[in-house]
Amino acid sequence: METQKTKMKLKSLWSSAMALNGSVAVWRCPREDEIHFLVDLS
Repeated sequence: METQKTKMKLKSLWSSAMALNGSVAVWRCPREDEIHFLVDLS
């Protein structure tokens, strides 16, 4: 269930950034099993 909520939040973040002519950078940390996101709305 948590994965589904996370996917919905990510989709909302991505859609909002695109609607505001922003961009989203995604990268995975090589030392940790984490994915990071950077949103630029400028």
